[in-house]
Amino acid sequence: MRFPLRAIRSLALSVCAFVSAPALAGGDALDALRYVPDEVDLVLVVDQAKMHRQSEAGRAIEDSLRLLVGEEGLDHWRAFAGELDGESEKLFDGLFGRRTIIVGRGLIDGEGDREPEWAVIGFADPSIARRLPKKLKAAPKRVLENRLVLGIEQGRFLITIPKAGDRFLLAPATSTDLFADLARGLDRKPRAALSDERTFRILGEERIERDFVLGMRAPKGAWFGVAGNVRRGALEARLALTTREPMPEARPWSSDFVGEFGSDSLLCVVERIPERTVGEEAWKAMMPRLMRAFVEDTRKIEALGDRYLLQFTRAEGGGVSITIGCEARDLQKIAVLGDRFASDQLLAYSALLSVGAWDFDYGGAQPEAMRHQQLTEPDGRRFPYIGGEGFGLSWTYRHSKALTDVGGWFVGGTEKVNVANVASVVRDEGGNAADGDWISVGKIRPNALLRAMESRDEMVDLLDVARGVGEIAWRLKRVGPYEARGEARLVVLDR
Repeated sequence: MRFPLRAIRSLALSVCAFVSAPALAGGDALDALRYVPDEVDLVLVVDQAKMHRQSEAGRAIEDSLRLLVGEEGLDHWRAFAGELDGESEKLFDGLFGRRTIIVGRGLIDGEGDREPEWAVIGFADPSIARRLPKKLKAAPKRVLENRLVLGIEQGRFLITIPKAGDRFLLAPATSTDLFADLARGLDRKPRAALSDERTFRILGEERIERDFVLGMRAPKGAWFGVAGNVRRGALEARLALTTREPMPEARPWSSDFVGEFGSDSLLCVVERIPERTVGEEAWKAMMPRLMRAFVEDTRKIEALGDRYLLQFTRAEGGGVSITIGCEARDLQKIAVLGDRFASDQLLAYSALLSVGAWDFDYGGAQPEAMRHQQLTEPDGRRFPYIGGEGFGLSWTYRHSKALTDVGGWFVGGTEKVNVANVASVVRDEGGNAADGDWISVGKIRPNALLRAMESRDEMVDLLDVARGVGEIAWRLKRVGPYEARGEARLVVLDR
C-alpha cells in the first residue's frame, strides 16, 4: 500500500467508533456503492454521521481526518467553516450528517504511476446547500456533469455546488481525476459501479438494511468487504473476500483453535499466510514485520506450512508480551533456519538497545528444547510497550498432533512462560473437529490492550479511538477457489 498503515488502522478504528452509537434508520449503506465507479481502492460508507459525531465517535472521526489530511488540512477545514459563519462541527453535520462516502484510489504499489487520491461524497442539508454559493470565497473552475465546480481555500480543494438536499463532492485539488470520475456518478449510475463487484453482491444477499460498509481492494483484483449493523451495543457484520486468481485449498482446521490460547489474550490471531490467499503484495502489507522476515527466509526451502499465529498478553509488571508462531511442514528444517534467524534478531536487538552482542546458533539441535537469551535486566533499556523482566527472546519448536509426523510449529516471543504456553497449545491441536478451510480467525480486546500498553507509560494516540471497544472477534472461511465468507462481532463497553 502506498499510504500509511496508520491511516488504514485509523479508518478501521473509526468504523469501530462510528458503530458505537445507537443503530439508526437511513436505508441500506450498500446502496451508496452505486454512485462509486469500480476503479477505486478503498470505500467507507457511514449513515447518519451527524449522530455519530455527537456521540463518543467524534474523536475517532477527527483522528482519522488528521491522519489522512494532516493538521494543516484540519486548519483548512476550520477556515472553510469560518467562511460560512459557523462552527466546523455544524458544517460537518450539514454537509456529511446524513450519509458519508469516503473514496480512495491509487493506493496499491506496483499498479502504475498514479498518485494517491481521496474524495468525499456527502448528502447535504438544504440550508447549507443554499448558503454555499454566496458565502464561499470560491473561484469557479468549470462545469462538470451539469454541476458547477468551485476551487476553495485558495484552490487547495474542489467542491461541487450541491442541489438542495442533494449529493455533493469534495476533494483535494490533487485528486482531480478521481473527482471527475465520481462527479459523473452523482446523477446516474456509472457504467461499472462498485455495487456490481462480486464482494458487495455477496454482502447484499441478506435482505436487511446495513449501517456501514467498508471495502478495500488488494492487488490483482481481489476485494475485501465488511458490512453490518449495530444492535444493543454490539456490531454484527458479514465479511466477504473475492479474488480473480484461485486460492489454493488447505487442510481444514477448527475455528475453536484460537479459543485454546486462553481468555487472557489481548490479541490472538491464527490465519493462513496471506501470500497463499490474496497474493505476495498483500501479505507484505498485512503481516507483522518480524513474522514477514521469518517467512521470507523459511519459504526458500518450502518447509513453511500454511498458517501463522500472533498473540499479545499482559506481561508481568505491565506492558505487552508478544508471541509469534509459524507452521512448518518439516520441523527439523525449520529449526535450522529458525535458530539462525533468532541469532540474527538477537544481534540486531543488541545493537538497538546498546548492549553486548550475542551470536550463538543452536543449529537446529534438540528442536523441542526451550531456547532463551536475556538482553537487558529489569531496569535496563527496552522497546516501547514491551513488558516483562527486562527484554529477551525465547523460542522453541513443537511437533503437532494435527499435522504429519514431521510437521509442527516454530514459536517465539518476548516472555518464556507465554512461549511455553503457546507451544503446548499448538502441540495438542486436533482435539476439536475441523470445521472449515479457515483463512483468518481471531479476537482482539482493544480496551484491555490499551490499558496494558499505558502501564509502560508510553503514548498510545493511534489506538485511543478504540477505548470504548471491549472485544472484536472474527472468522473468515474459504468456501471456493475464488471466494471466502465470514462474520465479525464487535462489543462496545458501557462508559
